[in-house]
Amino acid sequence: ISLGLVGSEMCIRDRCVLCVCVCVRALTRVRAVAFVYAFSCISFFEPLAASTECVGCVEGFFSVSNGTTACSECAFGAWSDPAASECTSCAPGFYESFDGENRCDLCAQGKYQPLPAATTCVGLPRGYVGGGCNFGETGCALRVACSPGYYGAAENATECASCAPGFFSATPAATVCDRCTAGEFSTANASTSCTLCSPGNAVGADEATACAACEPAHIAVAAGATECSECAVGRYADAAATQCLNCPAGRHATVNHTCAPCGLGTNQRLPGQTSCTACAAGR
Repeated sequence: ISLGLVGSEMCIRDRCVLCVCVCVRALTRVRAVAFVYAFSCISFFEPLAASTECVGCVEGFFSVSNGTTACSECAFGAWSDPAASECTSCAPGFYESFDGENRCDLCAQGKYQPLPAATTCVGLPRGYVGGGCNFGETGCALRVACSPGYYGAAENATECASCAPGFFSATPAATVCDRCTAGEFSTANASTSCTLCSPGNAVGADEATACAACEPAHIAVAAGATECSECAVGRYADAAATQCLNCPAGRHATVNHTCAPCGLGTNQRLPGQTSCTACAAGR
């Protein structure tokens, strides 16, 4: 056996990364063997003419055709596992700002990315939150609007804040909470609306957390009252009343809008009177 042939056989048997064959004929033979082997391999490549097997592309690289002598890097916004024949685009909520990577990075808290194959993440506008994925998840790092009852006052927020009592937010993606106006209130955090004061109750200030019952001799006829109205002279009302009443016969109204019975020797046959009259002589 010639020296060149011995050299080529040693290269095939030992699978050297780099070997020098001294015989041109033997070198040609080694190349022929390696090429035939590589021709049936996809996702692999033949790095040297003296190779006897294909080598898998490392992660972040790919090979798409037969007979390849080198792997190509995955572009920005894509990744691959080892021995890949194609790269996979980063899913929405993830990004990759370098080429030749084996995975995409998730968008950080306070950022989002709605598109695939992204190279960066986008800052969140006010009224939205996002971020916080685990690798392999999709959708969790997308932009999410603050729910009704909540608001996002700052950009790149990681959580929405609830509206305080006396305030509300009726729509998604609110950047501020609206205040309850006079005649209405809200008692709980994260309210989505304000409640009108019920009849017999009223509140005159904004941002109220409760309404107050009307005092005796005062009324609130309809819901949403901002103040209670005083009963007219000769009429009275209990607390939280919706209408004023006449004092009945035999009684008279006082300056405090209460009804008092007629005294000895007096009477009152009509309702709603402010005084009683003296009885006739002999009666």
